[in-house]
Parts: sequence; structure tokens; C-alpha cells
Amino acid sequence: MNKSRVVGIFSILSALFYLTVGISHFLMPPEQLHFAHGITARFFLSLSKDATFFHIRYWSFVIGSLLAMGVFICVRVAESDSLLYRITRMWAIIGLALTAIDFSRMHATALRLAGGFSSYSDAVKDVITAYGIDRLDAYYGISFNLIGIYIFYLNYLSIRSRSLPRFFNIS
Repeated sequence: MNKSRVVGIFSILSALFYLTVGISHFLMPPEQLHFAHGITARFFLSLSKDATFFHIRYWSFVIGSLLAMGVFICVRVAESDSLLYRITRMWAIIGLALTAIDFSRMHATALRLAGGFSSYSDAVKDVITAYGIDRLDAYYGISFNLIGIYIFYLNYLSIRSRSLPRFFNIS
């Protein structure tokens, strides 16, 4: 199997997993949408009752990120050997790895805390809801920026080398 076929398969699968992330967002109970409502006692209680779409959302994001990492490793453009291209690609791989690790950690931590939440004392519940779920990259400022820089540079090189259709060529 040639590299372009692998890139195509990984791209399609990654897109499907990210689509699953979006769909599962709308299927999750409102209490579990912690980015919108924050970490509350209702979040943990809801999660302890039914975590089906929480599992689907988080694992889809992790798998989608890992597949995107495979795409970034395999894709080549006209200046793939340049130092700037290799640096920005490495940044994107680090950003995707950071995101995958962060989402898997948040998933495991939330489930662990939800498992015993109803049995905790009120003081412990207050500490947990005040502290929230530990994250490696708060608000994904580092990881998404690293990924974005690479994507912008990759698109710039693709347009400059005319490997994209003429419709996208602005030069």
C-alpha cells in the first residue's frame, strides 16, 4: 500500500472520528457538558449514572487525534525536506500527542471521581468541584496553536507548489 493511500485512509478515518465527537456532543446529557457549564456536582452525578456518550466523545477525540498524527507524519509537499517544514510538523505532532494524552487523562480522571462522588463528604465534593479536572493544556492554547501553525504552513506550501487545485491558488 503506497503512502498516499495511507494518508487518505487516515484522513477519512480521522474526519469520521472528529465527526463522531461533534455528534456525541449533542447526545450527551447537558450536565456532562463541562466546558459549557463548568465542573459541578451534577456533572459527576450524571456521569456516574450514564457515561455512554462521554466515553464515545472522549475516545473518538483521542483516536481522531492519533489518526491525524499519522496523516501529519506521512504527508509530503514540495518542501518537505526544509527545516521549517520539519519543525512545524514536529510541533503539530507534539500538539496532537498533547491533546490525545490530555483527553485520555481527563476521561479517566472524571470517571474515577464520578465513581465515588456520591459517597464523598460535602467538603471533599466542594474541593473537587472547585478544583475541577486537571488538564495538561488549559484551554488548548498550546496544542491547538502548534497544530494550526503547521496546517497554515502546509497549506501555504501546497498553494505555492500548485499541488492544490487552481481554485484554491490565490497567487
